[in-house]
Amino acid sequence: MRGVVINQRDITERKEAEKKLRQSEEFYRAVVEQAAENIYLVDVESKHILGANAALKQSLGYTTEELERLTLHDIVADTPENVDRNILRVGQEGQTFLGERSYRRKDGTLMVAEVSVGTVTYEGKEVMCALPTI
Repeated sequence: MRGVVINQRDITERKEAEKKLRQSEEFYRAVVEQAAENIYLVDVESKHILGANAALKQSLGYTTEELERLTLHDIVADTPENVDRNILRVGQEGQTFLGERSYRRKDGTLMVAEVSVGTVTYEGKEVMCALPTI
């Protein structure tokens, strides 16, 4: 005896939720990219720059590709020990950091900024989000 089994499931709610999530991500991406404030993300473990908005790229003079090859040690004009200590405080202890930092521009000059740093979830893991204000 032969037969056909049909399994049918209504996925309308799931599709609507996916659409809303996609719209939300697009909204936040547009806001961050168009923000006048400098914003960038850093991997806590490797200290690599994961992404930056147009304002930071313009402030420091780097392209997206150049920034993504750099680490926090490359752009923050401070000792590696101080940078690592702040990363530890923010990344592992969950503290926010607010203070003055000097950033190295591509041309070698320094940009002094008050920076606020916290953690956010990015691509499924906790990363640092920094907002240096000139």
